[in-house]
Amino acid sequence: MSLMQQIVNEVRFPIFIIFVICFALLSCSGQPTEPAFEEKLVVNGFLKAGSGVDSIVVSKTIPIEEKFDASISRVRGAVVRVRRAGDRWFTLAEYPPAIVRDDQGNVIDEVGGIYFLPPESLRVESGQTYELSVAALGLEVGAQTTVPPQISIVEMNRGERYGDRPLFAGGDTVEYVSGKSFADAPLFSVFWPPLPGVTIYRIIADADNGEFSNIIRDTTTAANIFKGDLEERVEPFGFNIAYTPDYNPMRGQISWLYFYFYGWHTLRLLAMDEAYAIYMQGQFDDNPIRETPKSNIAGGFGIFASYSEVTFRVYVAKGPRSEP
Repeated sequence: MSLMQQIVNEVRFPIFIIFVICFALLSCSGQPTEPAFEEKLVVNGFLKAGSGVDSIVVSKTIPIEEKFDASISRVRGAVVRVRRAGDRWFTLAEYPPAIVRDDQGNVIDEVGGIYFLPPESLRVESGQTYELSVAALGLEVGAQTTVPPQISIVEMNRGERYGDRPLFAGGDTVEYVSGKSFADAPLFSVFWPPLPGVTIYRIIADADNGEFSNIIRDTTTAANIFKGDLEERVEPFGFNIAYTPDYNPMRGQISWLYFYFYGWHTLRLLAMDEAYAIYMQGQFDDNPIRETPKSNIAGGFGIFASYSEVTFRVYVAKGPRSEP
């Protein structure tokens, strides 16, 4: 699974949520009536600075009374185009559909609707604005995103302030220590220069070995609340990292919460664009009311956003305080 697909999966637009809201509101009136269904396109895609265009996912809304099924909602044969603002359009190709099999290995369906450009076609550049156009089912939608500046790390250490010692370097080892609360001390801190226009930064942890036999068996209350049941913990795992906005450089703290498995991890620090920040408004813990994501897809739903990233490696070791 590509990184773009990982992020898309994490912020996938709830296709039918708007119809749930409408239905609930209407049901409160004296004469409840079923809301009229209007088919819309749902587009999810992310551009990564320095990379090509990959994994633009096109779907459609489905009636609330129908069970959600990707094979039904995905849209194949769409005309998907991308361009740098003011330049010529590039038309994306569609990946071959994924085969869906039952428990006996029989092919029961195919799921398509994922589009890409060959790597040499268009290279995404920081600071540039890119436009998206999608046409299918007699509908047409569009969106744009401005790619954030390239993010970089200026220091990592095992303290809480810039310049603290001892320093932490990519490829270092940390011992997993099971925390009792969300506020327990982090394993280390990451510092980066502030980037203009960026208000959300993300960390994605991706274990080399994500097999259940390698899982960190942390079943404390805090771990269960944050990570869910042991059997449901999977990586890559993404999280909007807490940072101190008035610091220069900025500081993000990597805690025990970010790791689900032992061994080598690739950690990605992402600077997200404005479209993602707007999309996520109303989804944070300090907002008591969860709101419908604020899509930037004109005429439809979903998100077309961009990011820059820097990666580093961490080895998570088992110690005497790793598991309860």
